[in-house]
Amino acid sequence: MKALCLLISMFAFSSSAYSSSLFNVDESLSTVSFASIKLQYVVEPAVINKVTGNIDENGDFIFNLPLSELNTGIPIRNERLNTLFFDSKSFPQIQVKGKVDMDILKADKAILQKNIPFSVEIFGTKNNVKALVNIVKVGDNIAISSAKPVIISASNYLIPATHLTKLAETVGGIAISNTVPVSFSLVLNK
Repeated sequence: MKALCLLISMFAFSSSAYSSSLFNVDESLSTVSFASIKLQYVVEPAVINKVTGNIDENGDFIFNLPLSELNTGIPIRNERLNTLFFDSKSFPQIQVKGKVDMDILKADKAILQKNIPFSVEIFGTKNNVKALVNIVKVGDNIAISSAKPVIISASNYLIPATHLTKLAETVGGIAISNTVPVSFSLVLNK
């Protein structure tokens, strides 16, 4: 029995060492932003701060966007988006997963623009997305930013239309688009 426990411990240690992070998100410098649109022309920006995550030795990345850090500049709007639209009590974060080319990670310096496929999980539903991103790597630092906004539709993530209706009711029934442009700026360090 002791031998089995030792073997399991060794496997757990070796697998965690194998998948340890190579670069970690600097949450003080990393943000994801989007803009909701109501009445077809009123744009209301929002940002999600304190993004966490990493890129491991295989180039696999995972980024977590805590909805508790959503900031529109108006506290009541933050609360309504979290409770009425995102249901952040049940789904507290948005998760992004994908892979970066190892050549970029191994290079001492790299400046490029590239289409990167990744998955986005919102409201418990995962979809594949592709984004044109700018990548700048200098030594132990990487900056990754969107070259153009990624368009995200709530209906693709099975967020019920009633959530948007309830949100619209709080502002007098004004129509709010279920599609938003999303941009991101991430800084990672070794």
